[in-house]
Amino acid sequence: MLSGKIMECISLIGLAVGKEKFIYDCDEVMQEVFKAQVDFENDDPRISYFIGAWTRICKILGKQFEQYLPVVMKPVLKIAAFKPEVILLDGSNIGIEEDSNWKVLHVGDRTYGIKTTGLEEKAAACSLLVWFAKELKENFVNYVEETTKLMVSLLQFYLHEGVRETAGESLSHLLVCAKLRGDDYVRQMWKYMKKELFEVPGELFTSLGKCIETLGVSSLTANELKKLTTILDSHLKTHFERTEIRHNDDHIEQDDFDAYILNPISDIIHSLLYHISMPLYNQHVQYLIVNADSVAEVRQAAAYGFGVMGMNGGPVYARACAESLPALFTLVSASDSRSVENNTATENAISAVTKILKFNNSCVDNIDKLHHIWLSWLPIYEDTEETPHVYGYLCDLIEQNNPVIVGQDQSNIPTIIKLFCGAFSKPSIEINSLVGQRMILILKHVQTILSIFQTCINVLTNEERQALTNALNSSVSTLTIS
Repeated sequence: MLSGKIMECISLIGLAVGKEKFIYDCDEVMQEVFKAQVDFENDDPRISYFIGAWTRICKILGKQFEQYLPVVMKPVLKIAAFKPEVILLDGSNIGIEEDSNWKVLHVGDRTYGIKTTGLEEKAAACSLLVWFAKELKENFVNYVEETTKLMVSLLQFYLHEGVRETAGESLSHLLVCAKLRGDDYVRQMWKYMKKELFEVPGELFTSLGKCIETLGVSSLTANELKKLTTILDSHLKTHFERTEIRHNDDHIEQDDFDAYILNPISDIIHSLLYHISMPLYNQHVQYLIVNADSVAEVRQAAAYGFGVMGMNGGPVYARACAESLPALFTLVSASDSRSVENNTATENAISAVTKILKFNNSCVDNIDKLHHIWLSWLPIYEDTEETPHVYGYLCDLIEQNNPVIVGQDQSNIPTIIKLFCGAFSKPSIEINSLVGQRMILILKHVQTILSIFQTCINVLTNEERQALTNALNSSVSTLTIS
């Protein structure tokens, strides 16, 4: 125990003083630790101390920690591969159910006892392997194969939720580590992973989604993509059926399904929509945004996908973009669209309409009317990944002197200036960003039109007036406005 606490103290000191100072003593310390180290057993009380210390030292040294892997990996893999004792409880195991070292698990008509000693250490070791893969990347390549085999096997480890989730989290990082060995090696490794990923429960969809983001949608065959969308569809239909039952019976409370399934479903849809295909859109995405009225996370992911189509889809998605607008308008116009739980989904929908109008509007009718409605939806503040798209498009339209946006006799200018000042005051747009600089140029131009500028100031709050002052006093980079 003492050696574990000493190691913990040393690593905390290293974290406090930083790499530049710690590195001079680190190697000597690690070598002494390795000399004294024995092979851990699963119930060794030092395990948590050493794992925590190795995590911190890896964080300090970064890729330079690779030199210690030959010694560190053996005990870590051993702990991560630990198999707890499991027995069938048949009445002869008196006292186990009251023993704090045992956990009782009911499966069908059978009851099992699981000895919990070593489970938390196993979870900690798995987390450390994820950290190594994430931090060391290609420097971890020599341990990728063994770690992958272990982590894939743990996707089905139902005795500890944290172990299973960590195993899923590791896979995309391991794929990145493996890229040093070439595309063929990564393909074989992915083939081995996805065979199991398609069989695990829905809460591990996040892992599958991260792998797809890492490798691209081409890593899935047409049949696999079809199978995946079918699985997603099945889970969502189950949710909608449960939601309908809850609506009809006020005494039925929402269960854990939303927490464990819907968020991962949202993650994987997000990943798929980076590389969206028309079959996925036709079968799945429209269905999501129209029907997922009670699922803000799923609605957000679907809205984001429409934005991806608008921005990157090109002519082949022009019709799909136009057909998505009614669903997006319905989402934004809902009475509770600006509630805390719904606002991010709403802002993603507004941004999606923005991207469609800007980049893919060839099949959109009556754009002037849509611009009028779109302007009435602003401001958006919360999703700072989307605000530059929205305010950037607003700048486009102002610079084009769009009559709908500017208004007759420039009547909309005070509203626009208030939007700009609100965006700066939150801040949802940084003054020094490209969009922020464009907004400042517009503000400075309006400042030269004294009659309009005074009207603008009159509608501002004190906070917005301060933001306006700060913006007007800031320097503007040389920009090419397009």
